[in-house]
Amino acid sequence: MQRTGKVVFIIEQKHSRAASGFLKFLPNKNFALFSPVDHRIPRVNVPLADCPADFISRPGDYENTLFICRITHWPTDSNFAEGRLAKTLGQAGEIEPETEGIMTEYDVDFSEFSDEVLNCLPQDWPWSIPAHELSRRRDLRKECVFTIDPATARDLDDALSCKQLSDGMCASFDIEAR
Repeated sequence: MQRTGKVVFIIEQKHSRAASGFLKFLPNKNFALFSPVDHRIPRVNVPLADCPADFISRPGDYENTLFICRITHWPTDSNFAEGRLAKTLGQAGEIEPETEGIMTEYDVDFSEFSDEVLNCLPQDWPWSIPAHELSRRRDLRKECVFTIDPATARDLDDALSCKQLSDGMCASFDIEAR
């Protein structure tokens, strides 16, 4: 028997998901059409006031420009959501705009470290890892490693890494702190 459920009440509607994608000019409309890169996300009507100043007169200049859009509302009687442009990222295909788009979509904080955090670093520069520490640890500094601990974690001791194999495939490895 398959378990099922039924929504009986919605406390709060929340359409705050950010998406990266492209803008398309629609003549005789008061909005532009935002098409997310991720096809699981609906297309979004965006007010022309959110678009770059010359978007209406030169829409072709923005065909390969990545934008960030946030869905603000999705009417039940429409195939399209409503949203606001949050940011212009840059040209599609370039590493910085593409990376920022992915990190924004997945709500990864990539802001600069605060002074409070930087003040925790050793004050004697250049700092290096003592030899006795390197001898007793596995050196993963050249690996692509990221934590999988939740945001509420007190310690970051669970991680994954991934690397491209010689046959072009990607392998991931579970790394546990000791």
